[in-house]
Amino acid sequence: MALPDQAQEMLAVDPILSPAVERRNIACFAVAVLTTYLAAPVTYVGVVQATLCDRLGANATLANLPAAVFAFGGIAPLFLAALVPCHFEKVVSIGCAVAMALSFGLLGGLLIAPISTSAKIAAVIAQSSIVGVLSVVEQVYLFQCLKRGTTEKGRARAMKVTYTIGPIAAVAGSLLAQKLMNAPSGATDDLGSYAALYWIGVPCMLVAAAVIARLQLIDVEEDARAPALSYLWESFRSLFRSRPMLWLCAANFANNAGLGVLPNLSLHLRQATGSSPERWVGYVMALQFGFKSVSGYLYGTLAERRGSRPTLQVLQVVLALIPCWVLFVQGTPYVLVFALVGAAQLSGVYFPNYCLTISSHATGARNLSLLMIVSSLAGISSAWHGMLTDLWGAWASFCFGAVCAAVALLLVSKLPSKEPSEPGFTAEPC
Repeated sequence: MALPDQAQEMLAVDPILSPAVERRNIACFAVAVLTTYLAAPVTYVGVVQATLCDRLGANATLANLPAAVFAFGGIAPLFLAALVPCHFEKVVSIGCAVAMALSFGLLGGLLIAPISTSAKIAAVIAQSSIVGVLSVVEQVYLFQCLKRGTTEKGRARAMKVTYTIGPIAAVAGSLLAQKLMNAPSGATDDLGSYAALYWIGVPCMLVAAAVIARLQLIDVEEDARAPALSYLWESFRSLFRSRPMLWLCAANFANNAGLGVLPNLSLHLRQATGSSPERWVGYVMALQFGFKSVSGYLYGTLAERRGSRPTLQVLQVVLALIPCWVLFVQGTPYVLVFALVGAAQLSGVYFPNYCLTISSHATGARNLSLLMIVSSLAGISSAWHGMLTDLWGAWASFCFGAVCAAVALLLVSKLPSKEPSEPGFTAEPC
């Protein structure tokens, strides 16, 4: 029977786990994320893909398109949540990691193949959309596995450890990317360096798949599921009956729309510093993920002591600082904006973490899927940033980012100050 409309999310109960199993699961989660970070130039679609498209002669709108289509992958998890039983959640995460490895290998080959430039641009955009689907599905089910393999306190420790150490691997991957970008090429149209970046992603994702397979999860009693279409309809209805989830999704949309400025930040390097974006691509990603590591520790400490909502509020303040920096800073100091970007991007961890906190084991995948759909809808903002730049200049894109950050901060402030832990926060079962 449906509960009242003002009801919130289901009471989330911690699994009963031995400390040894929890430590094992935290370690497996950390390694899976670490290897994904090591392949950051290709797993985090944005800077490298925009620079690659720019080198292939694309305009700003096309150069921003890989990041936009990447974000649209968030639509996929909800459809899977209607079909995938709980005992297959780990298998789905493993399969996505393997499929991403295959896509990286294929695109690397296409970049050095004797095909037209327009075909290569199309391949980059298409592969970005495929990785968008696979990565978001993998993330949803990996986080759901973490919920089934740790307590709430254990999950907080996992976030703190993983997102402090993990970005360091991204720094290594980014510096390697810069080394490849700086390597002399035999011809101006040689794309071997970019192909190598994609090929590095192949073993990284295969290792991630291997460690995910070693997670040990508690059994979850399956709820009786309605037919797929009814399940989808009830999922959307449950969103509008849960005020915390509604504010959370709206804030997530505004946050991701603000983060959509990232490709434009890399393209603006030429105007701000007077040198080619390719000269900076590895360095800015190293700065981005290096500061993400530092802020990962700080956010984790804040979340342990104060909870998720204050952490999300701080993240939105950092997001608002990005357009302020680029509007007023020029020259070499401009590149420091990517440190702020790295700190702001951890919202992609703490929005799902808050979502899991107010969800039960049975509804975790569904609620995360709803959150990811919102993220995917915000993905078109990368193209908006590109079009604003083409029409009025980069300043218009940066001002749009500032407005998005302000809206996100206002919406986050509407979330419950303490994560729901009372039966009054329950919602209709799936």
